[in-house]
Amino acid sequence: MGALPTPAALWPADFYHSKHVELVKKLAEKTRAKKISWKASKTGYSAVVFDKLEISFVRPARGASLLSGSPWALFVVRDDQGNEILKVSNIPGTDVAPDVLRESISHLNQAVENSLAEEIDKAIAVIDRI
Repeated sequence: MGALPTPAALWPADFYHSKHVELVKKLAEKTRAKKISWKASKTGYSAVVFDKLEISFVRPARGASLLSGSPWALFVVRDDQGNEILKVSNIPGTDVAPDVLRESISHLNQAVENSLAEEIDKAIAVIDRI
């Protein structure tokens, strides 16, 4: 018995990508609603949702963001077993993800950055009360 076909092999590409876009839009919606808590690190951002999904952004290396013009180089969603559900590279010439998916991921990245900036603003407000 051979390996099971990947989801991409089972569905037409436009359906497969539309499901990815739907996933990313829902992540952005939940991030804006403060239902997903993101953590920043030296290399990017990450979040864990109910111990079922691990989501991460990797920032581009110094200087690379100037070339790509994007604040993220890689976006990955993994299930609780570590299997990749979605992986999109944002380095020019490395991926064939459709523009609508990249744009959705960029909107999510902006929502994450806004959420983290709000946390910094809260910390500043606490310090101001001293």
